[in-house]
Amino acid sequence: MIAFILWIIGIVLAVKAALEILKLEGDTIKKLLAVIVLVVAMIKTLIKRVKSKTNESQKSLEDSNES
Repeated sequence: MIAFILWIIGIVLAVKAALEILKLEGDTIKKLLAVIVLVVAMIKTLIKRVKSKTNESQKSLEDSNES
C-alpha cells in the first residue's frame, strides 16, 4: 500500500515536471520527447509493481499448497 502511495506521488511530480518542461522555450520535439520519457518511466514502474505483486501471490499460493 505504501508503494502505491509513493507511486501516486511520483505520478503527480512527473506531471508537474512534464508541465514545466512544456513551458520552457526550445524545440517542441525535444520537449515532447522528455515528456514521453517521463510517461514511459511511470508506466514501466507500474508494470514492475504489478508483476511483483503477481509473483508474490503465486509464491504464497505455492507455499500454501505445499503445506
